[in-house]
Amino acid sequence: MRVLAVTLLGLALVACEHTEVWEIHDSRRRVVLPGTLDLAVVEGSFIPRNCQLDTIVRERATVADCIAFPTQTSQDFQNLYLEALSSHGWRFAGGAANVFFFERPQPRTECSDRLNFVGWILGDPEEIAKFGRQEEPSMDWSRITHKSFIMAIEPAPVCGNERDAQ
Repeated sequence: MRVLAVTLLGLALVACEHTEVWEIHDSRRRVVLPGTLDLAVVEGSFIPRNCQLDTIVRERATVADCIAFPTQTSQDFQNLYLEALSSHGWRFAGGAANVFFFERPQPRTECSDRLNFVGWILGDPEEIAKFGRQEEPSMDWSRITHKSFIMAIEPAPVCGNERDAQ
């Protein structure tokens, strides 16, 4: 059930080697997951031009996107995006560490859409690799320029007892 989030995390680890492309902003886009999530990009954050998510979309036939924001003010941005999710009808459904799940009930059904949310970092490739190997104590956090959220909507709704947020 949580395979997509694990896939996201695994692909984020692979993306460590390609972080320089994340730093390039796609200033034309002002909405996260347009047509699906429709979250406005909060001023000061940006959508990287290449989220390294092609494999997820191709393998899972899902919709994925990411948003990045400066490390120094990351808690403020995290709170703003979590508030925006809530205002769009998404409820926290579980998670731990840097992987979270949200659900939005589908009207007149016993089903919900599921959003997978993975926290990640951008900056020096060596430090990102340490983060991916869970070596945070040995990291030089001054070499991390941005934090990011990788977001993906599950390709099929969860229904009945499979739902977590009730």
